[in-house]
Amino acid sequence: MTTFFQGQMDYIFFFYGLAFIGLGVVAYILSKEVNQRLPWGWLALFGLTHGANEWLDLVALVWGDGVWFGSLRWAVMTASFLCLVEFGRLSLTQRRGRGPGRGLLVVLALAAGLGGMSGWSGLNAASRYALGLAGGLGAGWALFAEARQANSKCRSWLLAGGIGFILYGLATGVVVPKAGFFPANTLNYATFTSLTGLPIQLVQGLLALWIAAMITGYFQAAWPADYESGHRYRARYLYIVGAALALILAGGWLLTEFLGNLAGQLLRKDSLAHNQFAIQRLAFELERAEEAVKAMSGSPWLAPALSSRSPQSLAQTNAVLDRYQQRFGASVTYLLDDSGVTIASSNRGDPDSFVGKKLRLPALLSRSHGGPGGTLFRPGGHLEKAGVLRLPSG
Repeated sequence: MTTFFQGQMDYIFFFYGLAFIGLGVVAYILSKEVNQRLPWGWLALFGLTHGANEWLDLVALVWGDGVWFGSLRWAVMTASFLCLVEFGRLSLTQRRGRGPGRGLLVVLALAAGLGGMSGWSGLNAASRYALGLAGGLGAGWALFAEARQANSKCRSWLLAGGIGFILYGLATGVVVPKAGFFPANTLNYATFTSLTGLPIQLVQGLLALWIAAMITGYFQAAWPADYESGHRYRARYLYIVGAALALILAGGWLLTEFLGNLAGQLLRKDSLAHNQFAIQRLAFELERAEEAVKAMSGSPWLAPALSSRSPQSLAQTNAVLDRYQQRFGASVTYLLDDSGVTIASSNRGDPDSFVGKKLRLPALLSRSHGGPGGTLFRPGGHLEKAGVLRLPSG
């Protein structure tokens, strides 16, 4: 299940953003109704900006992220949470006639900024702790308080919407991106997915859809269809917007599938080009090593070392190997007898000298008796150009 949802993250972000934009539209329509006790305009701003933020996350997922784009996404997200906090704050002050001033927004913003000491991930997590959690809980409280004064037809819609906001506040303000401080280093997106098999963005999107549906239900229950002409016009507008959002949601599925397939094709094309380049590079290196060994095999100073192995012939052979090693830029050049024992090598003075050792070349690169060898692969997987010459000892 986790693999399936990970492959659908583009559509999840699209659906998540669309749900909040729908919430913003509904809240905006509510703000135009008369005798409103709740500051629906701030909730509309939250829905529209947060929906835009989720679509920016979709762009980052599909086309990649950068410092400036990441900064833009954080700024839009923070602005949306500030609107949600303001919705809860104004709801409290308008109902009680007193409450925290706008200095609360400054205090919460400064608290969010402290996360910047742990980098962008810390700033993102701290913004969700300070603003997302406070905003979600505050909005839930505002709907609960409104439900206490609403009639029976509206009360259930507001209570359900308040529950949705509280759960959303917990989902977005407790489960955060991984950061270098507690509890973000323990409870984060990755741990939530490993425990539930679901990406937290899917849960947040479903909660956003639930909240939008409950607010729409409240709109329908609070004002009868024959209330007044302006309301009937706004109701028709709401139905049109709802139908349009449903069509966009269906079209978004097709669009994200297309973009996902396109991204997969580009990835495969890039991987193929990279592999072809690596093969060409490997073939070039093997050819260079082959040419180096062929050139060494024509030297008249190498064969005497195999027949006599006198100090003088070995000294001449070592000097030749040194020159070839420098000329061809090889890691090591060395001479093997017919049994595979190294009798001369350019690394003879090193602690890991090949001299006196019996080397086993990979079967793919080894050559027949009397012919040149090729390229040597070390255990670490690094390609080393090594001139190998294997001649009969007699």
